[in-house]
Amino acid sequence: EYGLGLSRAIFCPVLMGDGWSARAEFAILHGCLPVLMNDNVMPVWHDVVDWSQFSLRIPQAHIAELPQILLAVSPTTIAKMQLALSKVWSRFAYATGPLHRVELLTLISDF
Repeated sequence: EYGLGLSRAIFCPVLMGDGWSARAEFAILHGCLPVLMNDNVMPVWHDVVDWSQFSLRIPQAHIAELPQILLAVSPTTIAKMQLALSKVWSRFAYATGPLHRVELLTLISDF
């Protein structure tokens, strides 16, 4: 049911924790736009993939305003972000093991 919930949502929170987790990847693989809420952690492949095209980063100090922030995102912006997500989601899938940085760079050279 967790995956079904992610696939039905437009935005999926990626909450604070002890560093990075697979929450963002789960959201991406289910077509949900990640909402990053960890000020001091960079997302996986941040130096290769432009996360701003398909995710939101909300400063921890503004978490209480999250509903208003998400409601203010226009349908046009959401559609653009979902299109960008559709171009990168497969880069976050694992077949027989994690993709290596060089392989990822090759795969996204057309992004």
